[in-house]
Amino acid sequence: RIAVPTTMQAQAETFEQARKRRKEFQEKMDAQVQAFADSDSTDALRVPAPDEYYYNVVHAAADEFGLEMETVGKMPNRYAVIYKEGHLPQELRDLAEEERLKAEALAAEEARMAAEAAAAPKRRAPKKPLRGDTPADAEKIIAKVRDRRTLEEIRADMEREAKRARREPEA
Repeated sequence: RIAVPTTMQAQAETFEQARKRRKEFQEKMDAQVQAFADSDSTDALRVPAPDEYYYNVVHAAADEFGLEMETVGKMPNRYAVIYKEGHLPQELRDLAEEERLKAEALAAEEARMAAEAAAAPKRRAPKKPLRGDTPADAEKIIAKVRDRRTLEEIRADMEREAKRARREPEA
């Protein structure tokens, strides 16, 4: 018989493997960063930081040895650049200059659009007809007006209409 691991056993092995891999990475980072910190080199150390856990390990190692760190790029090509204080690598200077130029271009475009908007003639919204402007509207308004006469006034008006109708024969 072949022993097949259960799902929980497989998961436990996977977790153990991941924990072991992370511990190895942390030890490797500590050694690399310490060697860089102890060296006389003013170059930068480039380290892959594929996800947040690895990023945090690299950041902690840089902090531990008093080094500066910046991340460059977007996933999946993101990496960390570790450098000594006062020795900003050229690639980070170039990135900062690129960002500054983009910000200036964006500000200039926004200013141009604002100037165009200010110079453009104001457009008025089309005038909506007022309530009751058309005969159909007037009929609707008249139909909605309540008759506020008393019963006596209504009877008197009906009698007047009847007398008028008797006086004027229908043609």
